[in-house]
Amino acid sequence: MNEKENEIERGATPELAEQNRNTITVEQLLQAYKQGKRDFRNIVLRKADLCCMDFSDADFSGADLRGSDLSGSVFSRANFEGADLSDARCVDAIFDNANLQNADLSFADLDYANFEGANLQSASLIGADANAEFNHANLQNANLVGTRISSAHFGDANVFGVKIRMGDIKAFVVCRQD
Repeated sequence: MNEKENEIERGATPELAEQNRNTITVEQLLQAYKQGKRDFRNIVLRKADLCCMDFSDADFSGADLRGSDLSGSVFSRANFEGADLSDARCVDAIFDNANLQNADLSFADLDYANFEGANLQSASLIGADANAEFNHANLQNANLVGTRISSAHFGDANVFGVKIRMGDIKAFVVCRQD
């Protein structure tokens, strides 16, 4: 019997087996980054304390960082495509020129974060606190339903197809593209 069959026989599903294989600790992540590793695709690191760290140019595509605290950290040019950052705390974090396409930022605290030039196309920010900088960002088809954006900045941002609902007002933003 191979390892996968053993795990399934012990009650683990293939999904849990894959999750366990990709689970790392904060210490392992920091050590790998310091050694020059930038590929952290599909890692599982839930409820981690990643405050005030620099992960510029790292690839977190498909990563599961649910409930993690990324406050004050720098993710310049990082790739979070398809990553799960739901319920994450990202206060004052820097995601400038980062790729967050199809990322799940639902119910995340993004206040004072910087997403300047970031790609948030088709990202979910449902219920997030997002009083952040989105200048020059691509939010095309992003879902901002229930997102708190009363003090957010969207200068020169692409908001074509953004879904927004505030109170009893529902809007589907369609901007003219020249």
